Amino acid sequence: MQSFPLIRRYYPHKAPRILYPAINEKNYILPADTKATSIGALLNRPDFAPGKTPLIITSLNRYERKKNINLALQAYAMFLKSTSNESDKQDSVLVIAGGYDERMLENVDHHLELVNLANKLGIIDKVVFLRSISNDQRVLLLQSSDILLYTPANEHFGIVPVEAMWLGAVVIACNSGGPLESIEDGKTGFLRQPEP
Repeated sequence: MQSFPLIRRYYPHKAPRILYPAINEKNYILPADTKATSIGALLNRPDFAPGKTPLIITSLNRYERKKNINLALQAYAMFLKSTSNESDKQDSVLVIAGGYDERMLENVDHHLELVNLANKLGIIDKVVFLRSISNDQRVLLLQSSDILLYTPANEHFGIVPVEAMWLGAVVIACNSGGPLESIEDGKTGFLRQPEP
């Protein structure tokens, strides 16, 4: 009621209800043979053989600083340093994907900043940057992802975590904004402070 004072004024006895965005399940169905054969091609990783796909951790956002994508890179670097299991290190990849417009200076600059950060963290060979992927590629990526890192703080609703959950990925999101509405911590995903 505080956000919409006119509702209180004109409808004092009616409390507004929230209508959450929905997803159309039919938009997330790809042919059965697509996933195994083309995730390696999408990520330019010919070493991905069907049945041997590594752990895929994905961050799906526009290339904008407010999306806090650097948090995903920092967290992944900490994961690689903290795990003692060499197969975990070898068999994982972080995919940074999202909207990118070369006419937008922030998109161009931020992509370069992220590449430089991955270099500085020593993980550039374990990170795949995808820019402006098609909807089919996006669905393939989300279907293939084991974990979605959702790093924006105070994001509005945020449909990406809902899409990822629908497609079977574990969602780890910042504990603010929309994910507080769509994720039940420890049951449908994990809500955490925006720290690596």
